[in-house]
Amino acid sequence: MNGKNSRRTQSFRRVQQWIQAHPDVLQAAPAQVAAQFTLLDGIVTQIETDVALQGAQHNLGKSNTTQAATLRAEVRAQMRSITQVARGLKGTIVGISAIEAMPDPTLNTVALVAAADTMAQNATTFKESLVDRGLAPDFIDTLLATASSLKASGDAQGHAISTRMNATKGIARAVTQGATIVSFIDAALMPQLRNDPVLAASWRHAKGVTAKGVAGSINPPASPTPGAAAPSTTSPAASAQAAPVAPVAPAAPVANAA
Repeated sequence: MNGKNSRRTQSFRRVQQWIQAHPDVLQAAPAQVAAQFTLLDGIVTQIETDVALQGAQHNLGKSNTTQAATLRAEVRAQMRSITQVARGLKGTIVGISAIEAMPDPTLNTVALVAAADTMAQNATTFKESLVDRGLAPDFIDTLLATASSLKASGDAQGHAISTRMNATKGIARAVTQGATIVSFIDAALMPQLRNDPVLAASWRHAKGVTAKGVAGSINPPASPTPGAAAPSTTSPAASAQAAPVAPVAPAAPVANAA
């Protein structure tokens, strides 16, 4: 899930936590608001399911990629053994040149599997000669089995990619739907919250989307204690400089002695 969708999903969770912390607000709201919160709960659950699927398919895709690379190398190694013997027999057995060339190393998985199947079929005609020169008696069956495993790995990798892409699209759709639902809830609640600035501020914080995906707290800011003096924001040094200086009275004149 990308950063934008992650931050939006975090805001949905904060909205869920906020209404759980203020059940009285939901009780006083129109009945449709409760239904919107229920829809939002379902949206968040769907997003979490798609995120888990996205991660699982990503890991599966990586595993299949590693497996496919190993199987590709094995298929080519087995084909190389066949072509090596075939080139040695070139000119002594008619038609053996059909299995003397290796496929292009840049072939994709589907094309490589097809090339391996074709080589195995063509090698059947020359099996006895190839085995007589040292290839294993079951080399054709082994090549076909390895190519089949490579095809299955490629299919699984493609399925993982497709499933991950669908999960990614599902997350995007759910996030859009969730944002719309929160907008509906906001429109319904704000008239009720206008008379309580502290509660309204906590709601705005809960539904807001953070810039960097920080979950933050949904606790409302503390209300000032009635009658308490506001803390001074002036430093002691500044207070000393700002204090007025009382004027000093001039000294009385001293009388001269007679």
